Amino acid sequence: MPGATQADQDKAQAVAIIKDFHDYFSSPLPFTEGPRFVIPHGLMIVPLPEELGGLTIETFNHMYERVTGILRAQYASGVKLFAHRLVKPGPEVRVSGNTAAVLTGFCGKVDDHDILHAVSLCLLHRRAGESGNPWRISGIVDSQHTLPDMPLPPVEAGSVSEIMAPFDALLKHIRAQEWDAITPLLLPNAGAMIAEGSQDPVTLMWPEFIKRLQAEAETGPVAEKKLFDCGARRCGNLAFVWAPFRLIVERKETAQGVTICAFRLEGEKWLIASFQETTFA
Repeated sequence: MPGATQADQDKAQAVAIIKDFHDYFSSPLPFTEGPRFVIPHGLMIVPLPEELGGLTIETFNHMYERVTGILRAQYASGVKLFAHRLVKPGPEVRVSGNTAAVLTGFCGKVDDHDILHAVSLCLLHRRAGESGNPWRISGIVDSQHTLPDMPLPPVEAGSVSEIMAPFDALLKHIRAQEWDAITPLLLPNAGAMIAEGSQDPVTLMWPEFIKRLQAEAETGPVAEKKLFDCGARRCGNLAFVWAPFRLIVERKETAQGVTICAFRLEGEKWLIASFQETTFA
């Protein structure tokens, strides 16, 4: 990309890996090359129809196994093609260091018929030492899937108060070491992805995540997390907060990083569905 900045290249590569991820669903079975696009132990949150299990939280490895089984049955019944493609709204891309967030619409198709529309928040991590596209999807949270003739909601930008409120509450409880108060803010059975430097993110389910926070508070130096340039986006029942930060210990900056906090509206309450945090020197 002659003349492009590093940020432009990162954004283009992040969107390209998401497009490749969706294109892969029309590949021959079984799906054995998923790690080309994803971090296998990353979490995916998908609102399936009730007959298929309802809201499903699974690793990418499990997702590929599940979808392979479904498509085998579909192809055996006479279906010729299953495919995904990206659609509006988006893609809207945020990148900082080795972490990124992409909000984009997508459409699912069987043979010649669109069957669903949705908006997807993709969290990404840039791997070190990759010869090709270094970005991998580390987490996905989907909005409610809708019929293809129903328009997708617009993306609302800015500091969306109903989204920032549970995020601010999470940070407040962490600072105050109010560990039991964190769980009611979280979507059950989901988790966090934590990365340091160029290392792949570690997947922590919520109980493990809270234990890690508690251990850091009890054993490490007291660090103040100063946020800057925070922003929120909402699209229907899906939202996220992008929150760059600096870590300050004894008045000295020791590291920087980015927190990406994803939310789903469950009933009348916004719950934290995913939490990805990357820290770098």
